[in-house]
Amino acid sequence: MTDKKYVDFNLQLQRLNADTNKFEVAVLPSSEIEGTREPTSVSYDFDEFHYDLKDLEDKKINLGDLIGLGKKLADRLLPVGKVRELFQQAISKAGSDDGVRLRLWIRGHKLAQIPWEYSYLSLQTSQDDGEDRNNFLVLNPKVSLVRHESLEGEYPSLQAKTPNQLGLVMAFANVQDQKYRPLKLEKEKKGIEEALQEFEGKSVKLDWEASENSTFESLRSVLQKKKPDIFHFAGHGDFIEFDEGKGVGSIVLLENLETKASKLLPADALARELSAAGVRVAILGACRTGRRDGVSAWTGVAPALIKMGIPVVVAMQYEVKDGAAIAFSKWFYTSLVNGLSIDEAVAVARRAMLDASKDEDNLEWGVPVVYMRSRDSILILPVEGQLPSETANGLKLIAKADVKTIRGGVFTVMSVGQITQASVADALFKADIVENANVTVMRIDNVLQ
Repeated sequence: MTDKKYVDFNLQLQRLNADTNKFEVAVLPSSEIEGTREPTSVSYDFDEFHYDLKDLEDKKINLGDLIGLGKKLADRLLPVGKVRELFQQAISKAGSDDGVRLRLWIRGHKLAQIPWEYSYLSLQTSQDDGEDRNNFLVLNPKVSLVRHESLEGEYPSLQAKTPNQLGLVMAFANVQDQKYRPLKLEKEKKGIEEALQEFEGKSVKLDWEASENSTFESLRSVLQKKKPDIFHFAGHGDFIEFDEGKGVGSIVLLENLETKASKLLPADALARELSAAGVRVAILGACRTGRRDGVSAWTGVAPALIKMGIPVVVAMQYEVKDGAAIAFSKWFYTSLVNGLSIDEAVAVARRAMLDASKDEDNLEWGVPVVYMRSRDSILILPVEGQLPSETANGLKLIAKADVKTIRGGVFTVMSVGQITQASVADALFKADIVENANVTVMRIDNVLQ
C-alpha cells in the first residue's frame, strides 16, 4: 500500500480573450495552499503555437523543439511571479517523500485543447541545470498533472476496496477495416495478464475478465454481468471533426464477429454503459480518446465519462504507438495491483513509455491525459497481514539532493522507501558545489525478510 501523499495545487485557467490573445491564471485557495488574491494575465497567441502543436500531434518534433514548446507552455501554465512561487512552495512543502497534484480547472474549451502535459519547468533552485528530460512536469516523480472538470455536486469517491472486492473488465477490439491499422493487442493483453497473475500469486484474488473481439452487444453484456470497478479498453479511438470546429469522440468496436468491420461507439453512449455498470475508473488505451473540440466540453470521450460521474479517466490525447501503449498498460496495472495510487501508477507508466523506445525524440509519455474529480486516487486497500509489496516499493525510487552547482564527474543519489527482501536506501546529499567528483550517496534503512 502506498504511503505517498499528494497536496492538491488547484490551478484555474479562464477568460480567454480572442481579441487580445490573453487568459487568466489563478491559484485557488485551499487548506494547504494560500492561493492568489488576483489572477495573473498571460498571453497565448494560437498562431504562435500552431506549427509546433501540429508537429507534436504528427510526431515530427525533435527533443530540442519539444523542450522549447514545453517551456512556453509552462510560462503560461505557471507564469513567473506569485503563481510560480506558490507552486515552488508546494513542492518544497511536499518534501522528499510526498508529491504535488497539479489539478487544472480549465474554464474555456480552447484552453482545454492545449497539451499542458508537455509543460517543461525546472524545479531546481539553480536555473543552470541544462536541458534535462526530467524537467517535463509529468516525468517528475513529485508531480501529478490532472484535469478537473467543474461540475455541480460533491467530488465523487473512488470507494477504495481490498483487491478481492475489486473487479476489472478489459475490452479488446482489433477491427479489420482499411480505415484503421492492425494493432498488437495480444501483447498488451499479455502484459496486463502477467501483472494480474503475479499479484494473484500472493494469495490475493482480483476478479477480472477479458472480452476479446468486442462488439457493442458483448461489451454491454460483460459490463452488466461483472459490474466492474475498473474498465480498460484497448483498440482504436476516433475523433471526427465537423464544420466550425465541432467534433465527436468514439471508441471503435467490431460491427460483428464475421466481418470484424468497424463500428463507432460515441462518447455519450459509452458513458451511459459504464455509468450503468458502476465503473469508477476507466483506462482508455485508444488513440484520441482524450481529445476534445474547441466548442463543447463534452464531445470528447474522456470528458463525457467524467460528466456521467466516473471519478477517474485516463485516456490518450493523440495517436499512441503500439509499443508505448503496451508499456503503459503493463506498468500501470503492475503498479496499481501492488498498492500504488493512480497518480503514482500513471507516473510509473509514463516512464515505462519513455523507456519503451530508444528514440531520442520519444514523446509518447505525454500522450496520456488524466481526468480526475475524486479527492484522492487510492483505489486498492491493503489486505490485513499482507507484507508490503516488493514490486510496489521497488517502483518508488526517489533521489534527494540539494546541490547548487555540479561541474563534471558522476553524481548519483538514491532513495528507496522500502523493499521487501532487499535493502532500503534513504540518501540525502547537500552541497554548494560539486566539481569533478564521482559521488554516490546511499544509506540502508531496513530489510523486510
